[in-house]
Amino acid sequence: MRRVVLRPYVDLRDIRRRLFYLAIFPALFLFCLIYGFFFALTAPYLIVAFSVPVVTLALLGIWALPELRAVPTTLMRFLFSGYIVTLILWPNYLALALPGLPWITPARLTGFPLVFCLLICVSTSKPFKARLAEIFGSTPFVWKALAVFVAMQFLTILLSKQPATSFSKTLVMQVNWTTMFIMSAFVFAKPGRLQRYIPLICLMSVPIAAVAALEYKEQHLLWDGHIPSFLKVDDIDHLMKPEFRLGTNTYRAKATFSTALGLAEYMAILTPFFLHYAVTARQMVTKLSSWLMIAVMYATIYFSGSRLGYMGMMVSALLYLLLWALLRWRRLRSDLLAPALVVSYPLFFLAVMGGSFFIHRIHVIVWGGGAQAGSNQARMNQIGMAWPNFIKNPIGHGTGMSGDAMGYGAGRFVTIDNYMISTALDYGAIGLVAYYAMFIGGIVYAFMYIWNYLGKSRDPETGYIIPISISVAAFLVIKFVFSQQDLDPLLFILLGMIVAVVHRLDVERKQLAADVGRGAAIPLRRVV
Repeated sequence: MRRVVLRPYVDLRDIRRRLFYLAIFPALFLFCLIYGFFFALTAPYLIVAFSVPVVTLALLGIWALPELRAVPTTLMRFLFSGYIVTLILWPNYLALALPGLPWITPARLTGFPLVFCLLICVSTSKPFKARLAEIFGSTPFVWKALAVFVAMQFLTILLSKQPATSFSKTLVMQVNWTTMFIMSAFVFAKPGRLQRYIPLICLMSVPIAAVAALEYKEQHLLWDGHIPSFLKVDDIDHLMKPEFRLGTNTYRAKATFSTALGLAEYMAILTPFFLHYAVTARQMVTKLSSWLMIAVMYATIYFSGSRLGYMGMMVSALLYLLLWALLRWRRLRSDLLAPALVVSYPLFFLAVMGGSFFIHRIHVIVWGGGAQAGSNQARMNQIGMAWPNFIKNPIGHGTGMSGDAMGYGAGRFVTIDNYMISTALDYGAIGLVAYYAMFIGGIVYAFMYIWNYLGKSRDPETGYIIPISISVAAFLVIKFVFSQQDLDPLLFILLGMIVAVVHRLDVERKQLAADVGRGAAIPLRRVV
């Protein structure tokens, strides 16, 4: 009589199972023998390539974990906080460089464990996955555009001239971009956290500004000559080299960033937050401190000698003024100041832009003069060089391959200034559209909820969506003239903040509709 084994039980004495066990162990032994031989033969130069099987086994182990009641969300928040702090305050070129391994920086020491914690949570916790689905459900266009962009990042690896390099950089971007976006949306979906993290991000500008001022005075990086040998990477001499503006020989401070442009970018994207504090804070000390910090940031941008910083501050101020006037007009129908500002805003905008073109001093600050002519011409030349190469291959050349695709000769290429060029050459037309679509989509979601529901929200934290969305808009404007990716993780964190706040407003919107259905009165709240 044949034995019947009911699932999920298995027959351990089945002949097929025994043959499988007899075959798998010799095969595994042979693989480990060959793997160990070639690892010993090529180490330390191919350590990253030989780590792929180990990482794959780790991912399979995470996938096979059973359902857990408690997941490490507290540890994730701790690592997320550490990542933000180290991203800003620690120079990314000071790293432990071991042979055959990528640079080991504090940001990576917090970022990679954060990825594994996130994977564990997704693999073992249905409530965690349901929470993420609920958060991202309020902004479906954003996560779909991100999914398309990530797909193009991996697909274009197949077209890369250096697949290993493109694959390595793509994995790093999943840590610094995708993971930080998901974590930001998860962390800030809970009330109370925006009020702790945003002041932290803003306060970090104080030591950065102080370091930049001292550096500008000394005309060199403050830690130059004081770096221990174990933190010196191969090209540190180039990264530590002082920057001077061609034509004027003016020193350009860069503080903890790898370039002066990165320092100016950081100061520019913080402008909306200090404007928000200056306008909405109830304490006079906070108001005055915020206006003082705006002046400090302007001075820091001056120390950096970077026009993009002034451009970012100008965009932030113009957008914040417009939103302030529109929301004030909506809240106070009898007010005269707000409608006057809204009606005259086009003339005011034209006056500001006209002043930047026709007033020499302002023109030099924003658009540059003779000393910056070479930089302006280089950007125009890059657009002319990129277009025919993009037409030849509109699918993409792979992560990090835009410089090679530009067509520069050996030893001539330094950097690409326009981030649209970098994105288009790396990920093709689809990747370019997906990249900018997710940020523009996030801004559109933010403005829709700002206009329709923000004044009715009972949550005071949701007012932060105004400076966050303006900061992302200023970020995108800066990317037209600056393609370096030092602060791109912060851009994705800001996008995650938008997703989180929109979700919270969406939940309140549904509750508001229920309250109105019961006949409850809904007062408007002052947000700016």
